[in-house]
Amino acid sequence: MEGFVHSQAETVRRMLSPGHCSKVVLSVMDTGVGIKPVDQAKLFKLFGCLQATRKINTKGIGLGLAISKMIAEEFGGEVAVLSEHGRGSAFYASFEYQEDVSGKKNKSELDLKLEAIQQRQLNKARINLEKMTNSGKELADGQRILIVDDEAYNCEMLKAIIQ
Repeated sequence: MEGFVHSQAETVRRMLSPGHCSKVVLSVMDTGVGIKPVDQAKLFKLFGCLQATRKINTKGIGLGLAISKMIAEEFGGEVAVLSEHGRGSAFYASFEYQEDVSGKKNKSELDLKLEAIQQRQLNKARINLEKMTNSGKELADGQRILIVDDEAYNCEMLKAIIQ
């Protein structure tokens, strides 16, 4: 079955005067198998993976969309999916930003915001991991955990969560 994936980024500019924001909208659309409504709710939760099937090749551990949603919301935006099972999906991410009409960039404020987002993600992931592993079992002396993922960021995130 032939299909397509289309990605797009657009800036919705508002009045370029102090106090006004512009909006960036990112979208990715495909003609894949689509996502059932019951599964759509799982997509934006930490470790919210879909079950792999013959038609669906799920990859990853369920962090990407959850992290994307947190980042978008931190910048006054949102992440959403529109999907019809059997017909394809469209993912949208948007965020607002205030354009600096003076030409000066304040990178330190952005860096601080991103660091705060990362810390909150890490804290939420730790809490979720504790909930998932709250079975009363602990590793015996000398036992170790092997973390394997094709994404280096996922390995680092899991390592930080477990420590």
